[in-house]
Amino acid sequence: MTAALFFAYGDPLFLNMQPALNAALEQSHAVHIIPRPVFGDTDSSALAALFVYSAGRQGRFDKAHRLLAGRYRALDDAAVTELAQTLDLDMERLQADMKDPALQALIRKNERYVKVLRMRALPAFLVNGRILWSITGQVPSASDIRAVIEEGKLR
Repeated sequence: MTAALFFAYGDPLFLNMQPALNAALEQSHAVHIIPRPVFGDTDSSALAALFVYSAGRQGRFDKAHRLLAGRYRALDDAAVTELAQTLDLDMERLQADMKDPALQALIRKNERYVKVLRMRALPAFLVNGRILWSITGQVPSASDIRAVIEEGKLR
């Protein structure tokens, strides 16, 4: 099963659910999650989304996503430089990519999906073009996430 996960990097609910999501995915090997970040409500969250997609152009999307999702902090230019060094990214290329209108358009496309599909809240999981779960309220447990994964397999 493949699911798209729409979220903003600065969202506390998204960040706090990471340990449970990772635990659920370790036990559900046939599941692939495609991160679909949006700009979010802060400049830092927008910078994080651009950073991850730009790192992807250097083959490091998944590593950049896991790094930010696992220990997110507000990003500024110094933090971007530090993360780029950690991921062994070409800094000049990264900076150029982060300004590329095509990447900004990709993130805006993610935001349009959120609106068109009427996702009430983020983070949200999408399977086969249908909203499987918009997470609201408390942080889900690993068993909550596994239950949703099993439901998604039936769709």
